[in-house]
Amino acid sequence: PGARDVGRVEPKKQRRLVVVDFDDTCTLGDTISHLVSATKALQPAHVAEEKDRTYAMLFREYMEERKELIDRLFDVTVEVPRTSMPGVPEDDDGDDGDDGDIRCPKRAWLAMFLHELSCFETRRNDVVLASGILHGATIESIKGAAQNVVFRDACIETLHRASVSVGTSVVVLSANWSEEFIRAALSNHHGACGGFDAARVEVVANALEFDAGVTTGGMRVRRCQTPNDKHRLLRGLVFDGHGQHAQHPSVYVGDSVGDVPALLSANVGIVMGRNALLERVLERGGVQIRSIDEIPGGTDGVEEWGMGTTGAGRPSVVWQTSSWEDVRCALGLK
Repeated sequence: PGARDVGRVEPKKQRRLVVVDFDDTCTLGDTISHLVSATKALQPAHVAEEKDRTYAMLFREYMEERKELIDRLFDVTVEVPRTSMPGVPEDDDGDDGDDGDIRCPKRAWLAMFLHELSCFETRRNDVVLASGILHGATIESIKGAAQNVVFRDACIETLHRASVSVGTSVVVLSANWSEEFIRAALSNHHGACGGFDAARVEVVANALEFDAGVTTGGMRVRRCQTPNDKHRLLRGLVFDGHGQHAQHPSVYVGDSVGDVPALLSANVGIVMGRNALLERVLERGGVQIRSIDEIPGGTDGVEEWGMGTTGAGRPSVVWQTSSWEDVRCALGLK
């Protein structure tokens, strides 16, 4: 045999990816208040009360400014760009139809919306960090706070069955402030559903900074803050660092506008629950929302994971459900 070509990168074996958002997708409600409670565990009463006031102020400002931004963006008419924009996959079918092509007006608006929302999220995260509200937690207080996290019915079972399925990797991709918090919440269910092993679930999120075992209020890693960050990170998982040669078929499950780029980048995008703003944004962006009951393969599972929510000649579609049991069936996890 001839000499081995050491300059060629060997493609990795293809694996299926099940990637899920955490807050409101896996859990019943947002968990940031639980994380903030971890920073109060060792504080005097007057400090804890001040943190409560700061959190209430930050939450109010965030919601007010976000609503103002979104209202303004819905009034914007976007000219069709000649080149692609970040966060929204584009087709290559050469037409100007409403089938996921960035060159169509609806998709151009969606890309603009996600860009502006991503910029807003980054600015607001800077405000949170500057407030110091994340200072004062320990690993033990974070683990204690994570015990209050309530998961949606059948979520842990679905993650468990996916994680032990041959050739399948499970990833939590989240803009949550603390990967430690997410891991602790998952670990609380270790052994459930016939042997759930939280270590089998990869967590891709942000990480708090610690000094002498206590959070400083800053971040050690700012990995996933915005909708477009999720798009970038999901693509990194799908292509595995080896370009087009290592593309892994993927399913993404999310619940909010922050998940839109990931929902559209995955082969199969599934929306958990009903979210009026998300539905409004997807409709404006030219994306169909259909019941998961209509997904090809039905209760026998998605047999062709290469079936994309986006792609040349196909309209963009995301599948909606309010049940992790439906997700489990759609993935063919008996």
